Amino acid sequence: LYSSAASDVYKRQVLGLRERETDLMREGKEMQQVEDSRDQRRKWLPGRGIETKSARHGKLYVSRELGLVGVVDVIAEKGEVAVIERKAARRPRRVHRNHVYQLAAYALLVEEATGRPVRRGYVHYLKSNDVVEVTITEEAKRHVLWIIQQIRRIIWEERLPPYVEKPACKSCGYRWICKQI
Repeated sequence: LYSSAASDVYKRQVLGLRERETDLMREGKEMQQVEDSRDQRRKWLPGRGIETKSARHGKLYVSRELGLVGVVDVIAEKGEVAVIERKAARRPRRVHRNHVYQLAAYALLVEEATGRPVRRGYVHYLKSNDVVEVTITEEAKRHVLWIIQQIRRIIWEERLPPYVEKPACKSCGYRWICKQI
């Protein structure tokens, strides 16, 4: 489990802290709302032949068995089921691994809810309006299950992971408390 994610779990689940909303988070919510309203008139995901007309937007999925909860931005069902995650960012050179694992986690939730396999996901980078296809492998799903076990261990043992400064720390809603713990 990555140190910043583990630290967030500790702060939220063990200490009961709430993450402060940052300017980047607000910007992302606004971009998401604009995109959701566009979806009302759109028939296709930009840049791809994925029909979004019958897609479900912002649906909450809960799995007691996995101990996992997620709000999937878009689920498209045209032949096969695909999960779509929107990011208020420009397309990176490579899809970040945390985006791949987020899609894999959503795939596990949707599979449990629908009984249908999810083998494909998409990341829609809103600032560049690029859509990147991601193959969701069984290995990625197993890794998500491992991460869930690590999260449970952090909560059970109430052990603070070591602090490691990362570029993402600048926009983190826990930055105000992180170095104080």
